[in-house]
Parts: sequence; structure tokens; C-alpha cells
Amino acid sequence: MTAKPKKQPTRSAGARISAGGTDMRFDFNAAAKRAQKDHPELRGNMLFIHAGEVAPDAHADDLVAQGVDDDDIAEVEKMVRDAKRLKTSFHLAVSREEKKNLGVLVFHPDRHAVFGEKPGAADDVATFDHETGHALLPKFNGTKSENAADGFAALRHFQRFDADARANLEYAGWKRAAVAMLLGKNSHLTTFTLDKIICDADTANFSSLTPAQTKKIAAEYAEKCTPSAKRLAKISHDFAPLKKLKPQEAMEKLAAITLKAKTDSDTFYLGARVLAGAFRQGGIRLDGKKIDLSGNEHAQLRTKLTAKLEKMPKNHPLRKLAVL
Repeated sequence: MTAKPKKQPTRSAGARISAGGTDMRFDFNAAAKRAQKDHPELRGNMLFIHAGEVAPDAHADDLVAQGVDDDDIAEVEKMVRDAKRLKTSFHLAVSREEKKNLGVLVFHPDRHAVFGEKPGAADDVATFDHETGHALLPKFNGTKSENAADGFAALRHFQRFDADARANLEYAGWKRAAVAMLLGKNSHLTTFTLDKIICDADTANFSSLTPAQTKKIAAEYAEKCTPSAKRLAKISHDFAPLKKLKPQEAMEKLAAITLKAKTDSDTFYLGARVLAGAFRQGGIRLDGKKIDLSGNEHAQLRTKLTAKLEKMPKNHPLRKLAVL
């Protein structure tokens, strides 16, 4: 993968999309059909449910016909209700009589966008790809599973949008780190995987990958980039002072933590990655809440962080992703 991705027509920030990449609204049913066409292993082994369009028990007969027992059917119905209530999406594997597990993808447009500061069609399709990634890569668990799913969604994002994908993915990497810091939970810390894919996209032709290759390479990124349990524990420890603080207050404390950290540490990497968004002109939004360290009162912190970043190797990811 050495050739640069083939340039495609630029889309405006509010462009509508479809599973095929044309400028249309995201079409859930078309996306489900395309996923099964691209990945034959999903045919007959996957149930796609749009929680925003059906009742929780709409697929009860389908599940019975598939050999799913009453307890698992109740679990699926609960998941649909939760998706409606929380405005989020899920993937669940349920057991079947004398067959391999049935994957159930429950989709709902997300209340809080991950792939872009505002909810929209691009975030919808990335959410769908993320949950599809879970279905395609069931061997992973925990944080590595989320890295595999986000890795798959990121590769598909480049395939769908080419160069236009970068901004959405940069925000996704930023948000995954910011949320992990503020909640003190690393289950969805996928920043290292997303950032590696973003940087590799400068030379790799992700658009040329077949569906099978996309699945395989997403798994490889998850294996290589997901932090170990020991590293995750250290990350949680170092950012523990930020838990439950309001975002703006947390960013000010984060600056102190980051500037004290060694530049080769995960703490510095994630801290710089998140602060870069807060330091940019006009700040950045997290679930509708503005975080802004761009004022003169924070200029000294910005200068100190800039000085540390400038001492890092020119090919370091932060030189591309933490531009102040």
C-alpha cells in the first residue's frame, strides 16, 4: 500500500451520503444489503435492526425462526428499547439451536456524534460501520474489540470519502481520548488506532482494499495499536484527577498533567492530542459543550506545549495531529 488514495470530488461538510458513496441521505437498508454482499459470512448470520423505525418486538418472529430462545429474544428487544432511549447503537451475538451465533446490529442515529462535532449522515454511516466491524471481528474483546471496530469504520470512512474522511477521523480520535479522560474509562480508547490509520492514509491506498482485506487490516491495526492492560491502567491512573470535572475545568488541569509528562509517554501523547483541540481558535465541542483554551490567559500553556512538541521527531504522529 504505497500509492496515494485516488482523489474524489470534494463534499461539503453537510453532504448527504449513501452506502454507495453518492451524495444522498444515509440509507440503512441499502447499507445492510451492501454489508452482506461485501461480506458473505454475514448472510444468514446477521440481523440488522433500525431502532428508530421499528417496535422493539418487530423481529420476534424472525428470531424464533432462527432458533433464538426466549431469553435472548427478550435481550434483543431490550437492546432496541435502549437504543431508542439512549439514541445510540449496539451489536449483540445471540446463540441459536444447532447453528453458529446470530449477530444482531441495532442502529440508531447517535445523540452525541463521534465522527464529527455534529450528528449527521457521515456519523450515521461510521456508526453503522463500527457496529458491523464488531460483527465481522468477534474474536476480540474489551478495548481491543472497540479498536477493531473503530479501525474498520476508519478504513471504510476513507473508502467512502477519501481525503474528506480525515477531519471526521481526527475528531473521532480526539473525542475517544477526551471521553476516556473525563469518565475514567478506557473501554473505547481507540485514539492510537485511529491516529495510526490517519497517518498511514498519507501513503496507503485504502480505497483499493477489498472487503476481505479491509476486515483483515482492521484486525491488524487493533492488534498493533491497542494499549496493553498495563498501559491502560497507567493511563487511567494519570488522568484520574480529571474524572467528573466539567470539560473546561478538566482541560486546564490536563495542561498541567501533560506538561509534566515525558514526551515518549502515553500520558503526554493523549494529553497533547486533546489539548490541541482545546487550544485551536474557537475551541472544540464535546457533546455540545464548548471547550476553549484559545484565549490570551492560556497563551503561556500553549507556548510551553508547542515547545515540547517541536522537540519531537518530525515523523511523530503528534507533529501532524496536535498542530497548535
